[in-house]
Amino acid sequence: MPAINNSTSAGFLRWQPACWLRAGGPDATAFLQSQFSNDLRLLDHQPAVYGLWLTVKGKVMADSFVLRAAEPDAFWIGSYASPASIVQGQLESHIIADDV
Repeated sequence: MPAINNSTSAGFLRWQPACWLRAGGPDATAFLQSQFSNDLRLLDHQPAVYGLWLTVKGKVMADSFVLRAAEPDAFWIGSYASPASIVQGQLESHIIADDV
């Protein structure tokens, strides 16, 4: 079997994220910030913010990137490995009176 020279080879990997969710609404920014481990204000200066979704006791439930959507007060949440059902469940378990 011949060796592959990575410096001259090219290819692509078909990839589908484990999670791709949209969150939006008048309270979306404040709500997501209250649940996410990183500062979403960083989105004013960069396209995405990586962080964790934690339990009240600090146990990691999922990781993801948060990106600002084109619409005001809307975000995309994507993860390479954390299933959408876990991220969505984590968020829905904390929505009380928020309009998200």
